[in-house]
Amino acid sequence: MPLGNASEDSTHEHRRLAPFGDEQATSSWSIPLGRLGPVSFFLSSSVLVAVAILIVVVATVTGRQGNADLPMLALIGSAFWVSGWVAQIVAELWVSGMYRRPVPWLTINLVGVESRPRRWPPIESLMVSFSSLAALLSLGAVYWWVDGGFRTPVFALDRIENWSVPSFGFATSDSVWLVGAWLCWAQALCQTFPLPKTTGRHILGAITSLCSRRLGTAQQVAVLRRCLVVMSMVTLVIALLMMRDERDLLIPRWPWVLLLSVLLWISTRARDLEATMLSFQSSLRND
Repeated sequence: MPLGNASEDSTHEHRRLAPFGDEQATSSWSIPLGRLGPVSFFLSSSVLVAVAILIVVVATVTGRQGNADLPMLALIGSAFWVSGWVAQIVAELWVSGMYRRPVPWLTINLVGVESRPRRWPPIESLMVSFSSLAALLSLGAVYWWVDGGFRTPVFALDRIENWSVPSFGFATSDSVWLVGAWLCWAQALCQTFPLPKTTGRHILGAITSLCSRRLGTAQQVAVLRRCLVVMSMVTLVIALLMMRDERDLLIPRWPWVLLLSVLLWISTRARDLEATMLSFQSSLRND
């Protein structure tokens, strides 16, 4: 092979493996927060945009009758949301430390810790990802338990209605903890839906790598892409079913589900699919 072609192939391979480096964390969309021990923390610009929108909405609506407690609601809800971030960070750092897998940086976006391709074995990546989701679900369960007055939860018929639509009322102090539980579970749901940089997408990639070890990178990427397409179609069907049942609602929810389906469909051509499968194959070769 000519030297010129070898150099081009080496450069192309370096570009394909570039997402594993720390340069991703220092992109123009991330703001450095500081360093805690060996870990550098970054904040996605999407968080600042969401905070700005929240401040504008609160400032606009607060002056209206019956909305005097809206600033306190926004502050408490934001605190619960940040507590979900903390749960994800602690779980990911703790479990990755158990496997002796260094985490040089963490980027926090609107729904929590971003899942990026790393040279970790698929099974260890699964354990770290599952622990992050389990921490969110457990934190929500703790808030739900506190809402019961520190008593053992009892699944009675009069409590089932709380699972339909979360209540954001502040008539009693106990309802504050119920809000925290719903926010943590909503954050876990957002992380599970396999959009780019989410825990769910990383879990799906790790499972694909485990189930198709005999295939090459291109075939694994094709399998992962087909799985995402199927999930997008299922989400579309759910949106259509919701549209049929929500004709009388003032603010229907089906357009948001439809938007998620479209975004997931578009993301099936993202470059992170190849980077994810390359990271798992690279870790298996190194081990």
